[in-house]
Amino acid sequence: MPFAKPENALQRAEEFINVGKKQRALDTLYEVIRSKKHRTWQKIHDEIMKNYLELCVDLKESHMAKDGLHQFKNICLNVNVKSLEEAISAFLLLAEEKAEKAKKDASDANILADVDDLEYINSPESVLLKAVSGESSQDRTDRDLLAPWLKFVWESYKQCLELLKNNNKIENLYQSVAKQAFLFCVKYQRKTEFRKLCETIRQHMVQSQKYVNAQQIDLNKQETQNNHLEIRFLQLNHAISMELWQEAYKAIEDIYGLMSMSRNKPKPSQMYNYYSKLSLIFWKAGNQLFHAITLQKLFVLLKEQKKSITQEELTKISSKLLLATLAIPIPPNRSIIDECLDQDEVTLEKLKRLSSLLNLQQQPTRLSLLKDLQKYNVTNHVFPEIKDLYTTLEIEFNPLKLSERVNKCLDYLESRTDLLNDNYNQYIQPIREIAVTRLLKQISQIYTSIEINRFLRLVPKGVDIHTLEKLIVDSAKNLDLQVRINHQTNSLHFGNDLYVSQKDDMPEGPSIQSMPSEQIRNQLINMSEALKKANNLISSDDIKRQHDEMSVNIANVYRQTCEKHHVDLLRRKQLIEKQKEMYEYLASEKERQEMEKKRQKLAELEERAKIGADFRPKQDIYKAIEAEIDQRNKDEDEELRRNIEDANKAKREQMEKFKKEEKKLDHFVRACHENEIQLIQKATEKEQEELRKFWDQQEKERIENLKKEAVIQKDNRERLLRMSDDKDAFFDIILSGRKAEFDKQMKEFTEKLKAARESKLLERKEKRKAERRDKYLKEIEEEKKREQMEKRQREEEERRRKADEQARKQRLREQEIEQKLAREQVETKKEDKPASAPYRPRAMGGSGMSRPEKPSTASEELGWRKRSDEQSSWRTEAPQTERRGFNRDSKQAAPAPTRGQWKDSVKKREEKKDENVWRRQAPQ
Repeated sequence: MPFAKPENALQRAEEFINVGKKQRALDTLYEVIRSKKHRTWQKIHDEIMKNYLELCVDLKESHMAKDGLHQFKNICLNVNVKSLEEAISAFLLLAEEKAEKAKKDASDANILADVDDLEYINSPESVLLKAVSGESSQDRTDRDLLAPWLKFVWESYKQCLELLKNNNKIENLYQSVAKQAFLFCVKYQRKTEFRKLCETIRQHMVQSQKYVNAQQIDLNKQETQNNHLEIRFLQLNHAISMELWQEAYKAIEDIYGLMSMSRNKPKPSQMYNYYSKLSLIFWKAGNQLFHAITLQKLFVLLKEQKKSITQEELTKISSKLLLATLAIPIPPNRSIIDECLDQDEVTLEKLKRLSSLLNLQQQPTRLSLLKDLQKYNVTNHVFPEIKDLYTTLEIEFNPLKLSERVNKCLDYLESRTDLLNDNYNQYIQPIREIAVTRLLKQISQIYTSIEINRFLRLVPKGVDIHTLEKLIVDSAKNLDLQVRINHQTNSLHFGNDLYVSQKDDMPEGPSIQSMPSEQIRNQLINMSEALKKANNLISSDDIKRQHDEMSVNIANVYRQTCEKHHVDLLRRKQLIEKQKEMYEYLASEKERQEMEKKRQKLAELEERAKIGADFRPKQDIYKAIEAEIDQRNKDEDEELRRNIEDANKAKREQMEKFKKEEKKLDHFVRACHENEIQLIQKATEKEQEELRKFWDQQEKERIENLKKEAVIQKDNRERLLRMSDDKDAFFDIILSGRKAEFDKQMKEFTEKLKAARESKLLERKEKRKAERRDKYLKEIEEEKKREQMEKRQREEEERRRKADEQARKQRLREQEIEQKLAREQVETKKEDKPASAPYRPRAMGGSGMSRPEKPSTASEELGWRKRSDEQSSWRTEAPQTERRGFNRDSKQAAPAPTRGQWKDSVKKREEKKDENVWRRQAPQ
């Protein structure tokens, strides 16, 4: 029911909120807001609107919020715009807080990343994906928790923008809400909503130009244009951060349209931001040509507008401009006719539109950009290494050292870590490809053929064989380069086709000579010129005669038309003079009329002065005129001020009148309420009595219906009890039949189980028998192998024992022979030993130590040597006896040595013999 005062509705809504009936409270406040009775703004409306919007957020009623804000806008737009701003700001802030809280409560904040559009969360495609993807319960909980709040916030922003569009009083509020909407899309990475938001703002701008009214925004105003430019630049920045390049390009077009609409020149900071973002968009689009042109515009802007630019900044922007220009793909060198035939209307329109974004009058080219580099002295500000790169690629002709110089420059770019933020490394790969193309064109002018492996060594590093082959094919296709790949010989062939070249100008880039086809074209031109000269020499008389006839004909024609031509010139001169006189007459007439008006005004003032008997000179009259004009202006200002005061006074009187009427109506309504209290009480008592009677009647009917139902149920029970015997008999028949069928099936199953068990047991028995038989045979075979092994071991031991015994006997025989020889030598020495002469010193006439004389015969010499051996015989015999461990006179023989010990003893014996021989020969 309608409320007399908004305070009463607010109080009733708070009571509903306290008891948990928020929907009833929302309906109560909505009735007050849309009531025609309370259309005049009051302070209480702010509190009502605050509570109303809080309830809308809690209940997620975006459409109710939209209707309420629309009604509140109509109430306070012409009275207090600040209230509307505060209400909308508080509403959006509250919605954002709810969405942020839901995001924190969700375990995965990016759960809605796969939802493209918040307006269609449960689309048929998403439902099918959920059915087959196996989404967990936690994911569904997070989605159900976060998705409704994000959808509510998005709808709130959209509805607020629709509410505030194209109104000059709330233009700033519209801009603020648009900025918050952009931040919302960026924060939650809502790309679809971002596109819709950009399209909505664009449509609002179009509608502002299409429909005109008193409250419409004026795009011709500088402040409005600045606000829209700020929004578009913000849209551009956010679109680039979200990598929405299509929306970024649309924002660039909108910015260009707004700047073209403005009568004032854009600020340098805006142009710097515009060119910077536009260059990035062109690079992402793969349009290196317009990317370089944009950087050139940026370079010129910084050089001309920024007064405090440093040399380091100038070097960086110059180097980037030069690298971007070198990274432009080399265009095909075609004639003007070919270019016109290749480009259709769509391509030309696209190029014109892109050129218009940069205020270019004609389509740019790579060659024009290189010329502009020299025009603006860009090469004088770049890094020396980058300048060397430009010289290598565009000026010098040195194919054998081209890759080395290019690699040096590119390595310098990669080593400069301070240039990473300026994206200098993005030009490295395109410049490598340009270097390969340059190398290919220069090599084609020197070699007829070259091996691919050698050419691969000449290209810059970072280019593999597959990339090289692709570049060669593209050069042959797009640049009309005469090159062929021969995979049989693994080589490249250049300039084998002698068709006539279609190029009308000089070859692009460094060159040393023309290709064979171009040489043929030049030869044909030279031959044509030589034939023309020869024809002139041969037919000189005829040519002279034709020239004379032509001169005579021209003179005759001139004589016939000279008078007419002269008359036409005179007529044109007269016409020009008449037009000039007419323009001078019009100008003088206009000046005369202005002077006439001034004279009339002076005459009026003089007449006024004569009537007042106050003669004043002309200077005083001029002063009087100026004073009168000033007075008239003051009167107009005073009249305007009075009109404003009258309007304000009328407004205050109207407000006071409204307050009085409101107070009067309040007293009247209060009196009506006081008189209605008794009537309401009586009506309430009467209604309660009627309700009590109605309840008693309904209660009696309920009891009677229950009794009737009990009787019916009793009859049904008795009827069913009579059917109990038949039911039991029917159940017995069914159960007996089913039991017989079960017993039959059970018997068949038991027989099958028994047969399967017997077959399984028989199979296992046979398997065990086979395993035991195999095991027995294996044991027998192992036993045979073991017996054979033992037999071989016994035979080997017996053979070794016999060999040891034989060796022992051999050693005994050798020992006996050695002892016998030793005894014979001792006896021989004793027999042949001469008597030694007594010692006599030389001082007493002797010869000192007696020395045996040298033997004269061989036998004596042998005896003498044996005597020498006798002196060392005691050193050799004793150790041998001790080493062998047995003696001829020993009663008990030593144990026989093993085969290894026997070999060691023989080796030691041989070594001992060698030692004895050395000792025997030592006296010599």
